Amino acid sequence: MSLALQAKLLRAVETGEIIPLGAIKAEKVDVRILAATNKNLIKEVEKGNFREDLFYRLNVVNIKIPPLRERKSDIPLFIDYFINQFNIIQKKKVEGVSPEALEILLNHNYPGNIREMRNIMEYVFIFCNEGQVWQKHLPEYLRAAVLSRRDRGEKEQILDALNKARWSKTKAAEFLQVDRSTLWRKMKKYKIMEKNS
Repeated sequence: MSLALQAKLLRAVETGEIIPLGAIKAEKVDVRILAATNKNLIKEVEKGNFREDLFYRLNVVNIKIPPLRERKSDIPLFIDYFINQFNIIQKKKVEGVSPEALEILLNHNYPGNIREMRNIMEYVFIFCNEGQVWQKHLPEYLRAAVLSRRDRGEKEQILDALNKARWSKTKAAEFLQVDRSTLWRKMKKYKIMEKNS
């Protein structure tokens, strides 16, 4: 918020009065102010972007809510909340999320925090009208991340088996319980080169 608007807010907090839009006379108000920010206000005060007097007026009870990525146990609660909300808004009958879709949602880091979670669920409701939400209903970037993680895991397993087998593809295939041709194909896929003799 601009410094001019901050000054008006400070005046309202200090006097308990506001001037309604279009009015010429101030009116008394009895309100509590709840302020939220995703910025470090102490640093903003130091930079001159936030009024120090307003900061100390607002900073009575300070509650820090960690980002969604730091409280994964809340994800199922938000999923249920958004499903209920979008069922009402869009008049649909989505019942919940399948275990495979839930696993993907639980493993995502949510750089966009709750807004991103809401957008994901809004996307889901474009493709899912009723029943459970499946992996196919999730945005492409979430599904691609799962495939990438699986590929990394599989590549590590192959390298581990090859190292244990001293790079004998026959023995490594036995460790992995796959055909030698399957191992060869996967080595090619992950660009795993044979060790030079």
